[in-house]
Amino acid sequence: MTTTTISATAGSHLRPELAAAAGYLGAENQTLKVMLTAPGRFVWAYDHGEPLYRVQVDAANGLIHFLTEPRDPLLYPLPQQVIELLPWDVLLPNGEKVAAPLGHLAGLTSHYDPTNRNIDYDGQRMQRANERYRTNKTTPLQTTSTSSVKYEQPAAGAPVQ
Repeated sequence: MTTTTISATAGSHLRPELAAAAGYLGAENQTLKVMLTAPGRFVWAYDHGEPLYRVQVDAANGLIHFLTEPRDPLLYPLPQQVIELLPWDVLLPNGEKVAAPLGHLAGLTSHYDPTNRNIDYDGQRMQRANERYRTNKTTPLQTTSTSSVKYEQPAAGAPVQ
């Protein structure tokens, strides 16, 4: 069993209890996280992919156990949502851990159960992703910028400014 962090990705499932109202509702400043997963494919999430939860992943049984519980039932993960499992990346001197900036995507197959803090996920999708990473058959990350200035690679041997 490994311990990791997940980020619930909101864009894969619309909650019916959050029905849209017509007309201007005032300012709603939110950060959207958009990540390319393959050419022509992307995932997105509200609030920059937060909140983050510490979990333990039981890959053999396709089970995720939450170590930190969602603070509100509205934030409980739902079936058909896609989550991002972020492995630990850095161990700090005080013993705390920092999650990696990118993780593996997994689809949820059940409702979150607050009594045992568990949820089921599609372990086959996770295994395929792990195999792609292990064999280095991943799509390279394509970064984008909001800058209007085009970046150009410095010529070989050019002085660094």
